[in-house]
Order: sequence, then C-alpha cells, then structure tokens
Amino acid sequence: MDEKVHVEDEEGCITRNMVQKMCAETEGCYETPELNTKLELQHRGICEIRNLEEYVNVSWLYLQQNGIEVIENIGHMAKLRGLYLNGNEICQLQNLENHKDLKHLSVDENNIESLEGIECCRNLEQFTAKGNAIEDIKPLAECKSLRSLNLVRNKIVNAEETLKILSSLPGLGVLYMKGNPFVSKMKDYRKHVIHTCKKLQFLDDRPVYDWERRFVQAWKKGGNKALDEERKRHNAEKLEKANKELEKWKQAREEMKAKLDAQRKMEETKNYKSKIESPVKLVELLPSEKAEVEKQKREDTRKVEHKRSGKADENKLKVMWKGGVGVREIPDDKGRITKILPYGTEVDVIKMGRFWTKHSLGWSRTFAGEEPVFGRIVMQNPEPKPEPTIRYRRTRRDKQLDPPSECKQKWDNWMDKRLQQECRNCCFDFELVCQRLKTEMQTLGEGDRADELTPAECRHRVLAIDRIQQEKDEFMDGFDPDDLNWDDEEMPWHE
Repeated sequence: MDEKVHVEDEEGCITRNMVQKMCAETEGCYETPELNTKLELQHRGICEIRNLEEYVNVSWLYLQQNGIEVIENIGHMAKLRGLYLNGNEICQLQNLENHKDLKHLSVDENNIESLEGIECCRNLEQFTAKGNAIEDIKPLAECKSLRSLNLVRNKIVNAEETLKILSSLPGLGVLYMKGNPFVSKMKDYRKHVIHTCKKLQFLDDRPVYDWERRFVQAWKKGGNKALDEERKRHNAEKLEKANKELEKWKQAREEMKAKLDAQRKMEETKNYKSKIESPVKLVELLPSEKAEVEKQKREDTRKVEHKRSGKADENKLKVMWKGGVGVREIPDDKGRITKILPYGTEVDVIKMGRFWTKHSLGWSRTFAGEEPVFGRIVMQNPEPKPEPTIRYRRTRRDKQLDPPSECKQKWDNWMDKRLQQECRNCCFDFELVCQRLKTEMQTLGEGDRADELTPAECRHRVLAIDRIQQEKDEFMDGFDPDDLNWDDEEMPWHE
C-alpha cells in the first residue's frame, strides 16, 4: 500500500531516473550530475520541479511544454544563465532571488498577469513573455541590462507609462510590442517608440535604420513640415552619393582601360621586334601568268588525287548499288569494263540519266522497270511520307458535301486545335464535340460565338482541315522542307 502511494506522488514530477535517462540519451550530457551544464526536460508532462539538488553546475535549463505551475527548487543552481519555461501554467515569477546572473528568461504562453519578482534579475539581457496577460511592466525598470524584450499579445493599456519604462532601459536594442491594446490606439506609435529608445535597432516587424531615426527626430522637433524637409534632404544626399559612386566607377573603368591598352601596345611592340629579328625566308616571286598556270596545275592534281581516292563531295547524292554492275570508262556498251561493283557498294552520283549514270568510280548502266535488272540505284534512307494530322475516314456523304473554303463560324488556331483534340477523344461524334466546345467557349466568355456553333459546322471544319493537309502532302511530296525557303501564307492551301 505504501508503494502505491509513493508511485502516485511521483507522477508528474521530475525523478532521478528520468534525469539520468535523459542525460544518457542527450549528446553533451553526462550520468554524473555535477558534470552537466544543461538539462533538456521539455515535453515530458512535468507538473512539479524537484529532485534536481545534485545538478549544481547547470547553466541552461529547458522545461518547455510541460504543466509547471510554480517556479521552485532551482535556487541551488547559482550558475544558471538561461531558463526556458514556455508553454506551462505559471501565474507568477517567483523564487528567482538566487539567480542574479540570469541572462535569458523565456516564459511565453503562460498565465502571467504581473512581472513582480523579475526585478531581482538585474543582469537579465533577454526576456520574452508573449502570449500572457501582463498589464503592467513597472518591474522591468530595474533590469538596466535588458537588450531584447518580447511582450507580444499581452494586455498592456497605458501607453505613457510604458514609454516611460522603456526610456529607463538604456541598452534596449530589440523590442516586440504588437498585439497589445495601446499599440492600436496610440497615434504614431512607431515614431514615439523610436524617439524614446535611443539605441533601438529593431521594432516589431522591421529594422530601425539611421535615416528613419533622422526622420523621427525632425518630426519630433517641427512636425510633418520638418519631416518633409528632412526627407527631401535625405533624397538629395542619397542621389549625391549615388553620383559619386558612379563617377568613382567610371574613373576605375578608365584606369583599367588605360592599363589594358598599355599592355596591348607592349605586346604588339614585342611581337614586332621578334618578327624583325627572325630570319627572312626567300620566296621566288612568279609573274601573274606563271602563277595562274601553277594554280591550274595544282587544281588538276587535286582532282586526280580526289578521283583516285574515291572520295566524293558532301553535296553529291550518295546511293547504293544492288547487284553486280560493270564500271566503264565511257558511257557506251563498247567501252572497256574496268571493274565490277559488288552488292551493296556505296557510290556518289555525279550525273544520272535514263540509261547511263556517272558516279565517283566511272560510268554504269542504269536499269529499272520491266527490263532485266542487272543493277538498280536505290537511296539509302528514303524519308517516309508525312501522315495527315486528322485521321478521319471520309464517307460518301462527305465527298458529296465538298466543304467551302470558309465556314460560317470564324475559326482561329485555338478552336482548330481544340476541335481536333475533341474529335479524337469523342471518336468523331460531332454532336458531343460541339457540346464540349460550346461549354468551353462559354467558360472563356465567348457566349455569342458559342451560340452560332453547330455539329454540321464542326463537321465541315474537320473536312476543311483534312483537305488542306492533303494539299500540303501533295505539294510537298519529293521536297525536303529544310531546303525550302517559303512563307506558309503564300502557299496554295492557305485560306
């Protein structure tokens, strides 16, 4: 029975086993209590602080997101520098008398209504208490070392008293006060706070710049008129500074340009001297007639070597001979056969006639049609004929109804694309296609055009697109589109 009561007393409290287990799992902690400088006990359902007497050298204590109601049993931690109690049930700041060297204190999201008890922490530098019910901040006047203060979403109402307390904090650099009633009611709240806190660097949601402090000082002295003059003066100074920077950049650019020009001249002089000092190679100067003869000889020699090597120019037609074909010196059956081309030989065609073909190896007979095939010229990779874009099988009724070149409905590129896509999706059910197009056009705000659209109109437009594509295929048959330079609007199929 006694053991059962002991277990109920331990529930919701810090136990030695809990702390030892935490130290074993956390990096930087030790099982020996005196060696630990931090304790991380957040999110553990703690309601009461105790059993920490052995941890005397702790500097950072983390107890966030628990159910603690009273700050107690930590007075032996004389070296404590940071205490974090966010998300608990604390109603009052107490038992902090032994922590005069405390630097960081965080009590966000608690039930604190008064800051009494914080005046003993005279060396406090950072204090956050957002999300509480604080109405008065008078105790903060004793914390002269305070640098960062966060009192967002509290119940501070008295603006004059708040500004007076803030002015007594000489080192305050960061301040968060949004969410308090006096902020929304106070006119020119930001200007008053900046004027009150001389070293403030960040207020609520943005930094405090030097030019903003100048504006506030001018506004405090002469009102809005002095503020406008100070803004004009600031803009003039800013423009002058920008012009100086531009002139400085131009001067640096000119200096670099002059330096590069000097280096270039030095290199040119050095190259010129090296050319003069190098030995001169004697070259025989030929008369113009003799030079032309030598040029023609070199050209003839190049042609002979080119013919012997069997290489062909890149702009020649490259084909493949099927079957053995005799190569002759002249285009005549009585000419002497020099060699026989084996099956699959590649040659470069220079000139091709009905009966004879001149290629890179000589002349050969060209056979085709009903004649006995002894050799046939075939292109290596014939390009496939492009397929029509609209795959629609014409019926007899479609052939009778030759669609006009222009439909009643004004079709644009967008409608043509949507029509083709819906025809494929609906298997050319024109009533369903027309219904879908109407719905989409009404969604885009083109209800007038949608009312004029009919299934017959869609059918005629599909036939017109198919006819245009057939004309394209017939006109482009045998041509390479990449080798043509034409405008699509000038073609016969353009409507």
